[in-house]
Amino acid sequence: MLSGTRLDELREQFFAEDKNRLAMNVCTRSDPLEACLTRKTVQYLLKDPINDGGQWDMIVNLVTKYGLMPKKCFPESFSCESSARMNGILKTKLREYTRTIRLEMEGGKTDEELEETISTMMKEIYRIIGICLGIPPKTFVWQYTDKSKQICLISDPRNKYGETYSVDCLGNMVGGRIMIYNNQPIDTLITYARTSIQQNEAVWFGCEIGKRNVAKQGYLDLEAHDYKLVFGTDMQTVLDKECRLLYGDSLMTHAMMLTGCHIEDDGSVSRWRVENSWGDDKGEKGYILMSTDWFKEFVFEIVVDKKYVSEEVLRVNSNQPYILPAWDPMGALAE
Repeated sequence: MLSGTRLDELREQFFAEDKNRLAMNVCTRSDPLEACLTRKTVQYLLKDPINDGGQWDMIVNLVTKYGLMPKKCFPESFSCESSARMNGILKTKLREYTRTIRLEMEGGKTDEELEETISTMMKEIYRIIGICLGIPPKTFVWQYTDKSKQICLISDPRNKYGETYSVDCLGNMVGGRIMIYNNQPIDTLITYARTSIQQNEAVWFGCEIGKRNVAKQGYLDLEAHDYKLVFGTDMQTVLDKECRLLYGDSLMTHAMMLTGCHIEDDGSVSRWRVENSWGDDKGEKGYILMSTDWFKEFVFEIVVDKKYVSEEVLRVNSNQPYILPAWDPMGALAE
């Protein structure tokens, strides 16, 4: 039991630090876990406030609001093809802006004054991006056909199938559509991917690219590396897919396109043709061979036309989504 003297010492030490007073004021008025969660969320967002990654619905948001432009009308710049330096500059400015806005809020600035500050910040961001990437022309002549309506399907064995999920803070546009994941067994994703390809429609997919990947030769297969032969123990696939997600050993890291598949006599798919974006010197002029066994272990998400999806699966999208935390591996593709 603590003595009265010791309690007085602890009390003096506690109130000697302003951060303890602040934490006490927050936690006595709200759930302490929520206070910790909010701080963790902010720290997570500031860790990587902008990058080149993204989910399917993010490009949908951009196209819906701003449209598209043919590459020949707006050629790529150096910073477009090698964006690390530009992204580093933007991250620094965004963290700086976050601090500025927080101080202004603490100083009692009105909403109108904060909006004016943000407007000035966006002008600076636009100038930086314009200098690095160039300013696109206002008009061009082009024709297009709106062919399809897409649905995003994931296979996340940690969570219940037949439900929808989203990730907190995962978005790229105020007022844009939120990322909705329709969670289904991996065999369902394989079926719809095969059907789409049979109808001559490529399939966008998200995966973990770093495991069992022979990049130069261009193939993804569980037998690509024999770790047991070299080290006397296996790795990467000892844990199943669910456990790898739970224990932080797996997450989506890259997106590519399925453009073909090999269908066996029994109707099953044994391997897939994948189009990547890492240049012609990887694989067969940029194309990769992927086995279905690898698909089952390391593919998490596909986007297909709704017309190839059953009514039962489509109805799942009407469910209220469960919100996963900002740092969940299902949101990692945007990092």
